[in-house]
Amino acid sequence: MEENIRKSIYYLNEPNNINTRITKNYNKEHKEEDEKRESKSIFEKQKIISNKIENKKNISLKPENFKFNNKVEKIPLTHLLNFSYSRSFTTQLINSNYKNTKKKNIHKNDYRTKNKEYFINANYRFIVSPYEDYRPQMLDPDIPIPWKNILQILVSRLTQHSLCAICLEEDLVASRMTKCGHIFCLPCIIRYFESKNEDNNKDFKWKRCPICFDLICIMDLKPLRWYDNASPELPVEGKEILLRLFVRKQGSFFSLPWENMSKNIDSNEIPWYFEQDVLDYSRIMKASENYMIKEMNLELKELYKIKNSINTDTGFTNQSINKAIEHIQQSILSFEKISNDHKHFFETKVLTETQINIEKLNIENNALTQTKSFDDKQKINSYLFYRPQIMTHYYLSILDIKILKMAFGDYTLFPPNIIAKVENISAGHIVDDELRKRTKYLSHLPYGCEISFLECNWSNVIDESILEKFDYEIKKRQQKKREKILKEEKDSKKRYFREKNQIDLYY
Repeated sequence: MEENIRKSIYYLNEPNNINTRITKNYNKEHKEEDEKRESKSIFEKQKIISNKIENKKNISLKPENFKFNNKVEKIPLTHLLNFSYSRSFTTQLINSNYKNTKKKNIHKNDYRTKNKEYFINANYRFIVSPYEDYRPQMLDPDIPIPWKNILQILVSRLTQHSLCAICLEEDLVASRMTKCGHIFCLPCIIRYFESKNEDNNKDFKWKRCPICFDLICIMDLKPLRWYDNASPELPVEGKEILLRLFVRKQGSFFSLPWENMSKNIDSNEIPWYFEQDVLDYSRIMKASENYMIKEMNLELKELYKIKNSINTDTGFTNQSINKAIEHIQQSILSFEKISNDHKHFFETKVLTETQINIEKLNIENNALTQTKSFDDKQKINSYLFYRPQIMTHYYLSILDIKILKMAFGDYTLFPPNIIAKVENISAGHIVDDELRKRTKYLSHLPYGCEISFLECNWSNVIDESILEKFDYEIKKRQQKKREKILKEEKDSKKRYFREKNQIDLYY
């Protein structure tokens, strides 16, 4: 009886067992077929890639693709003056580049694309006309100076050195800046203005910028002055640097060295360029037409020198040099006319350079009295901070200022000069509302200005007992620096292996 029951159960389940075996066999056969097809497709792809690589190698190994010349030469691009991409292509290129890079340095790109006028305002210094009203700029450093009021733009050779976008020369000849912020040699940009225009305008006085395609006018070109400070070196990590104490009165837009701060400089007025330390440290300063005439005469001397020694190696022609000379001579005539029209202004309202120099001598004789008077009346309403002697945007960090205040007791007791060893340079900070709240002494800097903070080692300057009070903050800062170095090394290795893999793929 039991045996019959077992048989019946077996026969009832037998169809299921048969179906299971059939399904397994079917899946196994199809799996083998899929694997064969996949391996075949992979082999075909590899064959296609290898053929492409072989074709590239054959093309690159042709003799005409090699230059048997080890000498590196500068190639002037003057022959490309009449060349331009179509507007649709350049717009597409700019948009594609923006999409790829908008996640990187978004705080910089967001600011710079808003308005080029604000970018120029944040990154350069200016000599302006003395006849205009600059109260808006004194109340708010973010307001750009009207372009027509700018006489000259000051550019640092240390941090803002640039090539001419046309001739690629480092030593620019009679350098000029366009309203969009690009820099050219005057002979080069005049030659570009006289070249054929895709807009078919007969007047060569305006054209599109060869770099950004903004409309530029030849009358809007501003002369540049390349300046150097006494100390040509930028701060370097691990080296000592001389820091000077600067003072800025509350509500004032400019700062000057503490030991040279004098009463004859009115913090409510734009200073003159020839006043003490103004040309070296002020962001905005006034100058007369006589100053501009002297500067342009220097440019004329340089152009005449080039004209007399012109040869085939230079990117300039006699015609372009002559046009540049003519342009400068016309500018000198216009400045002379303005100077004659404003004689009464200088006779009644402006101190002459001689008078200023006499007052400087009197100030030096009474320096101690002035310093004491300034300490008593202005120390509450002034900001004091350290920065290097060179005119660059490096400033002592907030923690270091706290350490010095603990050591000396009060800001007005800070030494006018101090030597410190730079431990770290924290770069890439952009002036915005948040940074202004944290560093009120830097609120005179325009929005978008890029600055760096110096983090120093004070072990040889300040007593160890004072440094122990900031031990936690100092160690935290050092740990952050170590993490930064490790991250940079890791990123560097990733870039190396990525590039190596790309090279191995093609070769």
